[in-house]
Amino acid sequence: MKKYQNMTKAELIKSLERLEKRPAPAHLAAAHQRVLHELQVHQIELETQNRELREAEQLIEASRDRYADLYDFAPVGCVTLDHAGVIQEINLTGATLLGLERATLIGRPLSHYVVRSDVRAFREHLRRCLGGGGRPTTCELRLAVKTGGFIDAQLQSVPIPGPPRSIRLCRTAISDITGLKRAEDQIKALNEALERRVRERTAELEGANQQLQREIADRHQAEVALQRSSEQLQKLSHRLLTVQENERRILARELHDEIGQTLTFFKLAVDMCLRLPLEQVREKLSEASGKVGKLVDQVRNLSLELRPTLLDDLGLLPALRWLIGRFTANTRIEVDFRHSGLEGCRFATGTETAVYRIVQEGLTNVARHARIQRASVKVWRDSRQLHLQIGDGGCGFEATALTAGTSSGLCGLRERARLAGGQLNIESAPGKGTVITARLSAQASGGRPG
Repeated sequence: MKKYQNMTKAELIKSLERLEKRPAPAHLAAAHQRVLHELQVHQIELETQNRELREAEQLIEASRDRYADLYDFAPVGCVTLDHAGVIQEINLTGATLLGLERATLIGRPLSHYVVRSDVRAFREHLRRCLGGGGRPTTCELRLAVKTGGFIDAQLQSVPIPGPPRSIRLCRTAISDITGLKRAEDQIKALNEALERRVRERTAELEGANQQLQREIADRHQAEVALQRSSEQLQKLSHRLLTVQENERRILARELHDEIGQTLTFFKLAVDMCLRLPLEQVREKLSEASGKVGKLVDQVRNLSLELRPTLLDDLGLLPALRWLIGRFTANTRIEVDFRHSGLEGCRFATGTETAVYRIVQEGLTNVARHARIQRASVKVWRDSRQLHLQIGDGGCGFEATALTAGTSSGLCGLRERARLAGGQLNIESAPGKGTVITARLSAQASGGRPG
């Protein structure tokens, strides 16, 4: 029986036919029937195996077709490369990416389709794939296409196991990431634009914050200046009331002590003249006349102290000359008075009054505090302004007294200049004297002194 096991199907069929045609001897009939039966059973087994084999071949063929479809129409390019990077296999998607026929690509190095500047990166990628111990490797590069441009591609490669000393191969998936790269570039550009806008906005906010800080500082300074001005105004108001009361006290004392006594004496003299003999009346009237003359002088001086008529009648220059002469006579302090552009000119009443009072108050401060025997007064006019300077080489004082507002007289000078539409500045230091400068409008009143 064993001799039939190694026969092919055709050999078995021929043996079976020969046995069926050959007449068997009687003593061999049973053996012949047994062999014939075994051959028939074996034929059935072979036919069953043959049928199974055909079915397996059909399944393999269908599977191969499915694999070919999956391979050719995969969403990424699939290529098999040897150790030199030569294309051994490539699917339709890979050929479509490069814009060439598949048959044209087989047997050509893939590096021919890599942008020249990326060839070194491709070769390094292939080296790492084949020598990386079976680990997948990835790189990004640019592939030249038939249209003349290029696409951004990502290569993912794994080595294909093979027998020793065989040609080393790797299977590479090629993905077109051009759209992704463009999206990344757009996102990068948008991020840069956003960062630039953020920097610009941050700079704007910093500038606005600095401006706000400056405004807050300016406002604080203005509030401090306003508070200081308010305090100075209160002190000026208090000083004004004090000066008014002092002037009223002086005026009352002058009226009571001098003018009142003189008028009382004059009344007594008149009453006495009514009772005296005629020859004694002349002597009493002569004495009364002297008293009346002194009374007239006192009234005139008192009037000049309140408001010099020279300022209204003759103008600024004569009034200043009279004021300085009277100041020198009363204090024995020489004043170097220089002027320019004042002859024959009249200015606005407020301007003339302000200049006169500033000179008057400035010289009064010299007499009270400077401790010197000589001072200077300069008044000159240019095309637009009237300038004034009062200087002395006396003991001076600390400049902080001005900012602190403790000197109400000097603050009053500033306020008087400000009310007249001008500015006044005071410079002083201990042992270096004091200089008062002022600028006021030089607008003429249109009249000349009469």
